[in-house]
Amino acid sequence: MKNKHKLILIISGAVLAGTLLLTSCSPLGCATTILRGWPGGTLDNGTLFLASMNGKIIAVNPSTNTVIGTSPQLTTTSSGGLGCAPSSSPMSFYTTPVVSDITDQSTGVLTQIVYIGGWKNGIIYAYTLKDGVWSTAPEYVYPRQGIGTGDIVGNITLANNSIYFATSDGTVYALTATDLTLEWSKKIDTKIWSAPAVDGNTLFIGCFNKNLYALNTTDGSEKWHYQAAGAINSTPVVANNTVYVGDYDRDFYAIDTNSGKLIWKFPAADTATENIPENFFWAEPVVVNGVIYAPNLDGHVYALDTATGKLVKDISLGSSISSSPVVIGNKIVVATSVASYAESKQKATVYIIDASDYSVSVPIELPLHEAVNAPLFADGNIVYVHTYKDNLYSINTAAPQTQPTLLFDLNTLK
Repeated sequence: MKNKHKLILIISGAVLAGTLLLTSCSPLGCATTILRGWPGGTLDNGTLFLASMNGKIIAVNPSTNTVIGTSPQLTTTSSGGLGCAPSSSPMSFYTTPVVSDITDQSTGVLTQIVYIGGWKNGIIYAYTLKDGVWSTAPEYVYPRQGIGTGDIVGNITLANNSIYFATSDGTVYALTATDLTLEWSKKIDTKIWSAPAVDGNTLFIGCFNKNLYALNTTDGSEKWHYQAAGAINSTPVVANNTVYVGDYDRDFYAIDTNSGKLIWKFPAADTATENIPENFFWAEPVVVNGVIYAPNLDGHVYALDTATGKLVKDISLGSSISSSPVVIGNKIVVATSVASYAESKQKATVYIIDASDYSVSVPIELPLHEAVNAPLFADGNIVYVHTYKDNLYSINTAAPQTQPTLLFDLNTLK
């Protein structure tokens, strides 16, 4: 039964992975088209940080919806080829900014260190925001010279005063958060698009070789690995000594964090035919009240009992889900998109699922020709949606709107 869906999987993956930098050369000259990444946002000490799709990091005051400042624009250089001259273009980001804080004990001045990974050059940047002023250049970068060994697609993770990330060439890295000095690297020799999940002294990461790895955060040594049926691109989630993750073969797993042994897999052999996922798991799942909500590219959110893997509710939202949901209290906020290269066919809708009864809100539709791949993020009752066109919308979940509020066109911010 799964084989009949292979074409669907390939097409869906191609559309999602199509946010790449393409350079073409023609008799009319060279043209560079920048397709979009999907960075989310982070709230730190009352400031919202997000990355635009034109190579800037933006700091926003969420209480007034005003821009505190924008970092200098990061750029990347394409090689040209086919007679085309090299060209410079804004940096593309897939990673959501992460932030650490340093407070001067004598003055009380807060310095926020903002980390982000450049997609195509594999470089981690650390900028500072101090008293509302961005550093004019990165305080630190890794690697110190040259470029990285692979693209950075998955998010970077800040834990244990370290920065953890992976590159598409199959290497996992740990850097000191203070100055981005290399602590260790682990070569796995397979493509990695997943983000690391860190729990205590263990890092969990999924790979294209179908393995979920548990690595020691001290030195990168392997503790165990579990082989799934398909490639793993989704970011794992850890709760109650269990790591949860989905794969490209349309299966979702619960694995013991200590032993690496399978606890359960969905769909199980006795799962009803109509509840079998028809596409792969891409977005990061969330856990609420003993239930894990696993979004799928088939447009369904599979609510599973965290202890047994039994299907609690199959929530059909109609369109593909690649954006990771966000939890606000007892509510799960999910964005769906009609995935298409053609702008005229793109359409995004936001839904609010009530975890108490699995009811779904009235659809909150974004304007036409918008799509959402970036993870949702929140501040209190306010959910933020960063769209493919680089617009930032807000939705008040306490008094849901029928339409979201447009806050900024990030491309226009200076």
